[in-house]
Amino acid sequence: MSESPSPKLISARWGKFMLNCFPPLFFQRIRIEEFSDDFRYCRIRVKKSWLSRNLHGATFGGTIFSGADPAFGIMYWQVFAQRGERVQAWIKSARIRFQKPARSSLVYEYRITDEDVAVMEAGLAERGTAVREHLLEARDADGVVCASVYIETYLRRLPDGEKEASGF
Repeated sequence: MSESPSPKLISARWGKFMLNCFPPLFFQRIRIEEFSDDFRYCRIRVKKSWLSRNLHGATFGGTIFSGADPAFGIMYWQVFAQRGERVQAWIKSARIRFQKPARSSLVYEYRITDEDVAVMEAGLAERGTAVREHLLEARDADGVVCASVYIETYLRRLPDGEKEASGF
């Protein structure tokens, strides 16, 4: 009987570097500023730039939405990998509510709590899949919320023999 493969582990530094080099984020001026070593926290900045400006001089809504996309899938993937579990993670759905024009750079702070991990683990144990919704807020330089984004992250336990799909 063969032993189950180990999950792919990446360092927070490597994850940050790879995402910051990813062209869709790089050219929209979306920058990962921090990943905690346990992947339970991430801070992303959406820089105000001529590359991401709309006709009114504010940050383009598509760029704001893109800034909310990249972290939760990677964070959950690595939280479970550090526990020795092989999962595939991606964003299942997202919806955004724009509240005011973004006239400065924006910051997103992603957090995964012990409760989030427990809910996902229970779903994986019961069905082999799990879904969790998170609220992210895009805050401007004054701390005012410019957009609220609801992100639904999907996890699936990988069966033995199935390779992890990862660009890392």
